[in-house]
Amino acid sequence: MAMKKLTRIGLAQLLILALAVPAGAVCSAVETLTVTSAAAVGITQSKYLPTSGIFKGMYAKKAIGIVETGAIRIWYKAGETPTTAVGLLLQPGATLKLEDADEVQNFRAIAVSTTAKVTLAISH
Repeated sequence: MAMKKLTRIGLAQLLILALAVPAGAVCSAVETLTVTSAAAVGITQSKYLPTSGIFKGMYAKKAIGIVETGAIRIWYKAGETPTTAVGLLLQPGATLKLEDADEVQNFRAIAVSTTAKVTLAISH
């Protein structure tokens, strides 16, 4: 049986993600977001609120991520959306932690100029 490739990240980034998963949490999904400067994007709903499997109907409790390429601005509070000029600025190599279900749901990222990539490990 062939293994499904989830994402392409470097060994160092994978180690950072593995070490950062909180005790008692299970890394249940990985998502790589392609972030542009056209519009803010968030985590895919089926990743933080699965519709099947053992976490069906359960909101993710936490997520950690790493900015792989390109500078981004983020926001993670309800009702707020980052722009190319407003939001928390993260450069490539920066890590981020979303500490509760609300932050995971409300996370948004936008690229400052060039297309960026962010890989997130989502935990239930």
